[in-house]
Amino acid sequence: MEIVKKIKSLLAKATDEIETVRGQISALKKEHRDLECRPSTKEEITARIQEGVEGLAARYQNEHLSKMPIVNGRAQPNHLAHSFPRRERALPEFFCWLWPEQVAEKMTEAAQTFASTLPGGLASEERNEQLALIETKLAELERREERLILESEAAGMRIARRADATPSVVLGER
Repeated sequence: MEIVKKIKSLLAKATDEIETVRGQISALKKEHRDLECRPSTKEEITARIQEGVEGLAARYQNEHLSKMPIVNGRAQPNHLAHSFPRRERALPEFFCWLWPEQVAEKMTEAAQTFASTLPGGLASEERNEQLALIETKLAELERREERLILESEAAGMRIARRADATPSVVLGER
């Protein structure tokens, strides 16, 4: 009887310890997801929009206007109609080429309005630093969880692994 109580006590302790670690892992994974979903700073949003508008305008320039016929070394403006986008996909490129400042301004305004409804913006560098810190803590916790599972198995207790356990940790790789 004494041995059965001891085994039950060890099993309960091991299970409690693993559940505690799993709770910490779950909380860190949620923190990681939340951090990934936080918006960028207003400055970064504006810069990305500007880069996107410039890129679309350049693509339109390269794919459509560069094909304008040249006669006697001069572009033929009457052929401009041929460069007008014939497919819907090219319309954003066309508008970015035609009115880059206005498109960027409207997009920035819409993005800023949307971003103002979300939690504070986070700079990419800061986000990456915080994500790396969380990932380091997460790896430590997952290794601890695996050690506890292996110790339990050595004692004859089978404890199932999480479905989302990192394979490299389960396989003992670092």
